Amino acid sequence: MKTRCEGCGRALPADAAAYVCSYECTFCPGCCSNMREVCSHCGGELVRRPRRSASLKYNEEPSNRVRGSFSHGMVWALSFGVWTFVALAYTVTVYQLYRSVGAPMSFLSVLGLQCSQVLGYALLTPLVFSFANRYPVQRANWIRSSLLLLVGGLTFAAAHVAVRGVTPFAAWDPRLRHWVSAVWDYQAHGFHI
Repeated sequence: MKTRCEGCGRALPADAAAYVCSYECTFCPGCCSNMREVCSHCGGELVRRPRRSASLKYNEEPSNRVRGSFSHGMVWALSFGVWTFVALAYTVTVYQLYRSVGAPMSFLSVLGLQCSQVLGYALLTPLVFSFANRYPVQRANWIRSSLLLLVGGLTFAAAHVAVRGVTPFAAWDPRLRHWVSAVWDYQAHGFHI
């Protein structure tokens, strides 16, 4: 826990009242009431922090890490793991569908198609969670946060379309009767939109 108010810089003794947001921005009661219990840094709701029973030791630094939180690498690995599982499940399902109707499509083609559709989400999921944590919808800021999340959702959709467009399975070409990239012409080896 932090030992100084981030608003006025005043020291916060171990047994003093203090208020924190979800990012552990710490404020004294005076600054908290001036900000109407909304963090000026992140827009999060300020809640009373539990009092510490003992002061920090001489060389001990306060920990900013929340217990049970994931490292950035773990979040990315978890995102790719979950979305890879979803892509594999889709692949098996679609492959079985093609086999049942007698349409010839190889397992690797179905796998490539499903990975191009689903793994774009794996790239964007950690960013979405980070954005949603940064701008939570609360009573005091619900209009601003809702508008920001709406813009973020539109940006997410555009980013997913762009990521999907660079894959070799972006669009169906009826002339070739094959999947093609939306930005790269594999026959001419050049860019096209």
